[in-house]
Amino acid sequence: MKQFSVASLHTRMRIFLWAALAALILFFAGYAPAADLSVSFIDVGQGDSIFVVSGNSTMLIDTGERVQARKVINFIERYGFSRIDILVGTHPHSDHIGGMADIINRFEIGKILMPRVQHNTRTFENALDAIIKNNLTVRSPAAGEIFKLGAATVTVVGPHKVIDNSLNNYSLVLRLTFDSYSFLFTGDAEHALEADILTSCVNISSTVLKVGHHGSRTSTGAAFLAAVSPEIAVIQVGQGNRYGHPNTVVLNRLKAAGVEIYRTDIHGTVVAVIFGGALSIATEKAAKGP
Repeated sequence: MKQFSVASLHTRMRIFLWAALAALILFFAGYAPAADLSVSFIDVGQGDSIFVVSGNSTMLIDTGERVQARKVINFIERYGFSRIDILVGTHPHSDHIGGMADIINRFEIGKILMPRVQHNTRTFENALDAIIKNNLTVRSPAAGEIFKLGAATVTVVGPHKVIDNSLNNYSLVLRLTFDSYSFLFTGDAEHALEADILTSCVNISSTVLKVGHHGSRTSTGAAFLAAVSPEIAVIQVGQGNRYGHPNTVVLNRLKAAGVEIYRTDIHGTVVAVIFGGALSIATEKAAKGP
């Protein structure tokens, strides 16, 4: 039986805690409408995949490697969804778009957002083939673009310009706001893209931060973290990965800032649920250590 850990973020939320807990249990039982908003950081090993539900509207940010596609598909279908309104490929590395072709071939897709960059790999070509086969098109949104996802608002906060040849720094960085809460999804943004966003003076303060590049030391710089000022951080990372992610420097930086940290290699899938004015966190697994 799965275990759940629940975190209350603010004192003012405590009166909603039992309602939020009920929503989390119902969500993991397969009842997505129990939440006003849910953001699921799916455990896809060393990769990213984030499923957002706002009312009846859905957004999938990245798909993980192709070997994880079935897990992502099962996760979405478990809650009764056959359509993804917005499919985002933050950048064309396989640990982010490896399963995109399978997702496109399985679900009805509203629109696809990807950065204006190509990659000479079979993974990228498979994604393009699926897009063409299904008569879909790709949009490359500009920084500052705003769109709605149900009652939530999503803003593209970067990149503002081509920074360098690193595909990581083409990552679409999105900020989602709902009620008084916000989420920052950073893809694999490195320090150079973080600096680009900071220079733009766009608001990136967020309740929840998806830590960039799986917790690599190339990301989550001190100035960027201070500007985001998150209360919760989620690191999507594979257990025992060969890259040494997450980096100790980044973990210590988050801890020093008083940020509550969740990791998919430790906690499994992590779900943030907003219900009745409260934001709570559920995890697939209970952490076995500090």
